[in-house]
Amino acid sequence: MTNSKVVGRRSSNVDRLHTPYRLPYFLTSAISCQHSAYDSLQGHGHRAPTFCTFLFFLTSSLSNFRAFSLLAFSRFVLLTAFCILLTVFHGVPASAGVTVFDSVVMANEPVKLTALTKGRFFPEGGKLVTFYVNSKKIGTTLSGGDGYAFLKYKSSSRGIKRLKVVSGDDTDEGALLITWKKDRVILIEIESTLFDAMLSFKPSEKGGSALRKLSKQFRIVYVSSLMGMVQSRKWLHANEFPVCPVLKWEGSELIDDLKEKGVSLYAIIASPDLLSEASGIEKRFSFDETEDGIEVKDWDELDRYLKR
Repeated sequence: MTNSKVVGRRSSNVDRLHTPYRLPYFLTSAISCQHSAYDSLQGHGHRAPTFCTFLFFLTSSLSNFRAFSLLAFSRFVLLTAFCILLTVFHGVPASAGVTVFDSVVMANEPVKLTALTKGRFFPEGGKLVTFYVNSKKIGTTLSGGDGYAFLKYKSSSRGIKRLKVVSGDDTDEGALLITWKKDRVILIEIESTLFDAMLSFKPSEKGGSALRKLSKQFRIVYVSSLMGMVQSRKWLHANEFPVCPVLKWEGSELIDDLKEKGVSLYAIIASPDLLSEASGIEKRFSFDETEDGIEVKDWDELDRYLKR
């Protein structure tokens, strides 16, 4: 049984970035800006705004150097190379002028399905948005002045639901996980566990098959600390990972939010830095050396720990 209801709009909070690697502050700032700029401009095919963002944070970071040194120069080179990579990677033209946000909710509890409509450069309101769940039309609403559109939805049927939104000629797809108390939910950080190497964007050799196996016993929720939801979904789809919700990592706030909803967080697999912010989850694992969880050498060892 499902029902839906149009609800009022609200502005979203400014997203924060938590990187899983101990990068210099100025590099983290550049990543954060690229991350936010890309998610807000996604769907317009513009490279210029992102590149201008890169130049701004590049010059800002250089102003932090009190004296030129070999270390400063090496950091400058690292920042330049990495931001150019992000500019190219994030600047790929796309056709979507609307974005749907993934979500996790308990069965028989209402959830606000959320979409964002965008104009040429910035979010743009006053557009009709139609929501679909598993190809079934749920309802249509108008996006507010901030570009956000909301539709209230509730279902007793648990599992992964395919989300789709349509606004004019634009469309986007996402995922909604409907769970219940007996489900064991595992958070998987994309960047530190599914990449073959740091910042390589190449999928790990056994990651896909391991997650397909885990998804038969657990509910999987991806968290992104670097790429952002939109780009993460594209990367996961392109590399044939299981379809599961992608949430932006917001530290203990994300964990508290999921727990308040009643979601049973069984474990988290992430970088050491993220584990240090995940004390609210008892079972914590990393493929790197960590003081805030258990280090595992591969997916097979992780599987054995999870079954204990």
